Amino acid sequence: MSRILDPAFYELRTKPLPTLPQRRRMLRERLAREQAQLDRFVQLAADMHLTPAAATRSRNNVRTAMRNIRLLEKALAYLGEPDLRLDLYRLFGMDLPPDAPAKPALPAPVQLELFAGMPPLPARGPPRRKRFGRKPG
Repeated sequence: MSRILDPAFYELRTKPLPTLPQRRRMLRERLAREQAQLDRFVQLAADMHLTPAAATRSRNNVRTAMRNIRLLEKALAYLGEPDLRLDLYRLFGMDLPPDAPAKPALPAPVQLELFAGMPPLPARGPPRRKRFGRKPG
């Protein structure tokens, strides 16, 4: 069966893509959810009574949430934020000012001190050697 007739792709062909403001709104909502999830994971990772395996898992969850937040922020920066002054010019049908900003400046990312009070991860031992074949002899 070809992809054209496949019902899984029918929705992709018939559903219109979201507009740019809708995409921004969806990304902001996801970013808020990820930041709330990061806060929960940070509180969990800060617990000193966790087993080593649970501590490792919670630190990995924090790193994953931080990575997701960075990607969402990058996607929002790619889509860009509309300049409110330009909307007023468009609303009244006026010509755009000559000093119209091309893209607003983004604030610097916040550096979080997440792992300051946590004990270090346990050592895993010496690294394993990769074997691609048997040694002669």
